[in-house]
Amino acid sequence: MKKYTVIQFFTMIINLFFIFTFIYFALKVAYFEKYTHLPFNEYYRIIYVSYKGYLTEIFKNGNFGMYDEELSVIDVLGDRIPITLKMNMLAFAIYLPVGIILGIFSAVYQNSWFDRIVSTVSMMLGSVPIFIMMFLLIMYVGFFWEIVSWKYIEAEGFKNYLIPTIALIIPPIATFTRVIRGEIIESMSSDYVLLARTKGLKRRQAIAKHTIRNALIPLMPEIPNAFLYALTGSFFVEIIYRVPGVATWMYDNLIKLSPIGTNYISINVPVLMAISIFYSLMAFAIVFVSDVFMKFLDPRIGNMKK
Repeated sequence: MKKYTVIQFFTMIINLFFIFTFIYFALKVAYFEKYTHLPFNEYYRIIYVSYKGYLTEIFKNGNFGMYDEELSVIDVLGDRIPITLKMNMLAFAIYLPVGIILGIFSAVYQNSWFDRIVSTVSMMLGSVPIFIMMFLLIMYVGFFWEIVSWKYIEAEGFKNYLIPTIALIIPPIATFTRVIRGEIIESMSSDYVLLARTKGLKRRQAIAKHTIRNALIPLMPEIPNAFLYALTGSFFVEIIYRVPGVATWMYDNLIKLSPIGTNYISINVPVLMAISIFYSLMAFAIVFVSDVFMKFLDPRIGNMKK
């Protein structure tokens, strides 16, 4: 278990480093192509030297660059990260247990009215993209019903997270419900469960004692996928709802308004690098935790012999 965890951790660090390098060079090349119009053979050495200096500053001083004359990129990012994390973690804390519970009850009461309603609603709502769901929630919850504001207002506190959280939790709940329900129903026809049933266990007891643990193993790969889907969706949710998180800061720094009233793309390398590392780190972290937990549920993972 320890060896597997260490290997997965260092694999995550290596992948993060390669992503960091790729994004840095891609942004720098785009910057030189847009603002200098120099041929590649003249500026690639400059980019390489700049890359080494940038890495040195990060590892020695934790400095990703300056946002303006007074604030560093890390200072501004540190104010934005808690808002983005709060929104995503709140959604994660809801859609994971709710999806699992609905899937279990749908399997226990297979073909009942409860199962049919959950399956139908999950299929319908799970097919709606997050940004479409966000517009519908803003229209009805914000405008028509006036339950909360149609945009983020800092003074409203926790109410600001109602619309974004609902938009983020619906697709993952539909996914988890479908996966858990299917795995439990399939497990109920396996030999070891049928043997337990012949010894006197009721259907619900067999599900509780034998099938739920096994059903969670196929769910593990779906957790990082659902989290990454919600994380990508939160990018649009923040921008649409004007949540002052990381995504909104990235959008505001990427899309600028010129003096003549037209939009243009601004390549702010330090800001885009710090934001890219933040999102990549979140993605790798949830995959790492999922892999370790899957290893805990099934110790055979990673122990395949030649």
